[in-house]
Amino acid sequence: MAADFAPFDVNVTTQAPPTDWLIKSNRSDPNYGIRVVITSYGPSSSVAGGIAIANSFNAATDTPCFVYNKSLTGAAEAVSHEVGHTLGLSHDGTMSSSYYYGNGSSETSWAPIMGVGYNKNVTSWDNGTYNGSNNGSASANYGRGPDDMSVITKFNGFGYQLDQIGNNLSSAAALTITGGVVRQFGRIETSQDSDIYSFQLKSSGDVNLKFDPYSYRAFVDRDGLWGGSKLVYTAPVSDGNSSTPYTDSGTNLDLAVGLFSSSGSLLGTFNSAGLATTLPWSNLAAGTYYVKLDGVGTGNPSSSTPSGYNDYGSVGNYLITGTINKALDSGTPLTTTTALAPKSSTFTAATSTSGNAAIPASAPRDSITGITTGSVPSLAAQSDPLLAPRLAATMLGAGFSGLWANRTAGLQEGPIAAAAVAQLLPSLGEPSRSPFAADLPTTFGAPGLGIERLNTERPAWALA
Repeated sequence: MAADFAPFDVNVTTQAPPTDWLIKSNRSDPNYGIRVVITSYGPSSSVAGGIAIANSFNAATDTPCFVYNKSLTGAAEAVSHEVGHTLGLSHDGTMSSSYYYGNGSSETSWAPIMGVGYNKNVTSWDNGTYNGSNNGSASANYGRGPDDMSVITKFNGFGYQLDQIGNNLSSAAALTITGGVVRQFGRIETSQDSDIYSFQLKSSGDVNLKFDPYSYRAFVDRDGLWGGSKLVYTAPVSDGNSSTPYTDSGTNLDLAVGLFSSSGSLLGTFNSAGLATTLPWSNLAAGTYYVKLDGVGTGNPSSSTPSGYNDYGSVGNYLITGTINKALDSGTPLTTTTALAPKSSTFTAATSTSGNAAIPASAPRDSITGITTGSVPSLAAQSDPLLAPRLAATMLGAGFSGLWANRTAGLQEGPIAAAAVAQLLPSLGEPSRSPFAADLPTTFGAPGLGIERLNTERPAWALA
């Protein structure tokens, strides 16, 4: 979940914020978001992996979405999918199926977040370009077009995290090095972004670096306003299936790396078969060097026999670790002129290319979080003990009361029971739930497309 939302200026947390921080009370309210209830029982849990009100992220009431999957991988995939509905995204499917199950196998197997990705390692936001997509026209995403990330950042009151690392040599950031040991956490925000770091060798030395996208950073009440511990936590992604040589379903980012000289000459490219990559180089001469990190794709998802993914959703966090012996520590002034731009900004990987244009780096904000002082929208995911089966069982009937008291006018048992569902869940086995059920019909009214939703508006439910 943290990987899916890493490019955006939101917090993903399991620490419940004050309820009013989940409500968009007015246009200027800076604290709002969505609560995700992870449970095994609730509204429509018999026919769906989850349920959400489309376009409800900035609702004027505390309007949770629900996920009926408590396995490690299953819950993570379903939460991002349901929150995608609240952000204004519809399903990614094909002309013959409401859901696209993706393609490929092993580490580079892929599916769109708004399709079905339980059994794929890479799941990412999509722009409707895979072969047979039914969500690639102007009508996609409830009429906002096929570009998932554009919909997320243009219609919900928040955008991308600011780019902290320069995209060209003249704005490169010094690689964090202490005693020859490298540890640098970073983030690729968009497919147009690339991060360039510099380092300097005082004499001939060896470089052994690993660029790992299977890492995340979580922020637990950093400013203490929730009464927490002001904790910042960086860790590897949890491994749901330790039998594989890679960490499962934990990243959207496929990394390629270029090594450049101080004059901008491309010395080599590195793009391993999986998502992580390494840069080994022996006896590198004294001088100033640059490494360029870029999110890339693999295969050809738009071919008649689709494979892999493009670089559109290849974004997110990474961790650089390793050693550079004979390197100057961070903070040592560079002595080599670095005004020249790279001669080539195109990676020549065997499986993919990336032609990202260099763009000026934004002024950096906080070196750890990348955010300014204050709060940002949050995705609060928690297992809610208040939602007992007795309460959940009343949610589909006319006797529903209490939760969402002002938003139940269009929620009736009849239309839900009569809804055409593409496929029912054949089993509730974990960790792989069967396909998400189809969206409920528009009997409940069109999704709210405005910045705010009136309490009297009839909700449009989207079954996952």
